[in-house]
Amino acid sequence: MNPSEHPESATPESGLLGTTTSEAGLPDTATPEAGLPGTTTPEAGLPGTATPEAGLPGTATPLPDTVRVRRSLVGRVTSTKMLKTVTVLVERRVKHPLYGKYMVQSKKVHAHTNSPLTTGDVVEVQECRPISKTKTWMVVKVLDRAA
Repeated sequence: MNPSEHPESATPESGLLGTTTSEAGLPDTATPEAGLPGTTTPEAGLPGTATPEAGLPGTATPLPDTVRVRRSLVGRVTSTKMLKTVTVLVERRVKHPLYGKYMVQSKKVHAHTNSPLTTGDVVEVQECRPISKTKTWMVVKVLDRAA
């Protein structure tokens, strides 16, 4: 057996008990292969975590530095009176926790658009950075034109 494998046989040159040193005299935990303290590697990370080098499971493309998941909703245009802004009514069905009846809840959002829309168009809006005080959505595509 190699004497450096036993923590009891650690020498003062090795630095910490139970660790070995690299060529630069630093513990192996400080080498670039092991990463910085507080960071995780794919082997030592949580299950399901991915690093930018690894990419998504089943794909060969690497992940960007920051992955931003943006919500998208489908709604009906109710107002086009503002410049480059439409008001979209988003409806969703929610089951009542006690009675079990499905209720329709609605919310109006202001969405940015450059294309001409009319009242009654069904559009898909996506979350974006704040453009103004109330406008944090943008129209991605028109699903159905009003007649």
